[in-house]
Amino acid sequence: MVKALERNPAANAVVCDILRVDSEDRPRSVWLNLLADYYLKKNELFRVAFGGIPCLIRRDVFLAAGLHEESLRASSDRDIGVKMVKHINIVGVPERLYMYREHGGNITSNSRAYKRSPEYREHFRRLAARYFAPEDYLNDWAEVRRFQDLAADYAVERRRKYANTILRCALQLAVLGRKKEALAELPKAAFLAPEVNYSAFAALLRLGFRDLRNFWVNMNCWFKYAYDDYFLVDVC
Repeated sequence: MVKALERNPAANAVVCDILRVDSEDRPRSVWLNLLADYYLKKNELFRVAFGGIPCLIRRDVFLAAGLHEESLRASSDRDIGVKMVKHINIVGVPERLYMYREHGGNITSNSRAYKRSPEYREHFRRLAARYFAPEDYLNDWAEVRRFQDLAADYAVERRRKYANTILRCALQLAVLGRKKEALAELPKAAFLAPEVNYSAFAALLRLGFRDLRNFWVNMNCWFKYAYDDYFLVDVC
């Protein structure tokens, strides 16, 4: 990761893929990063794409972002990642250089109830409103096409992850009342992941539905996380 920073002098941070293992170190799945600053920042609109995810970040970025929010019982990585968006220039390394062991004592496993609490949701709602503008949810066609040509393993899976991030952008634009722009995002998602059917979302947006976030959750459940923007690749 240090070498990646040295090869990219304009970058001030680097992130890698994650190999997730069980309590006995048996490989379970791989978390894939989106390789470049533009796409990682789009993913950070909804997920932890950097911050707590294994990153090497220069100290001045942390200082500019304001450090971690210590009052949070979980997701301080998400909090600092959002705050870093305007200060970070990050590059992704498509290699599994970090191992995450899953067991019953993980904070992630034990914080689900807290993450459903009103205080938690309100904190991140206010954070997003402060740091993200509606234009941040728009994806440039040139960048979408460029992503298709980025060379890395798990290329199809990475494209689907970015496609589903674009879907999330479309749904957020709809929530903001920007229906036309929301509909314009869906062809970009379909371009990257033609194997994923986005027509149900398009139909509901055309009918005037604004908040499809619960529908997105249900679609993930019904179709085995086909629409997920986190995207773990099973390696069992």
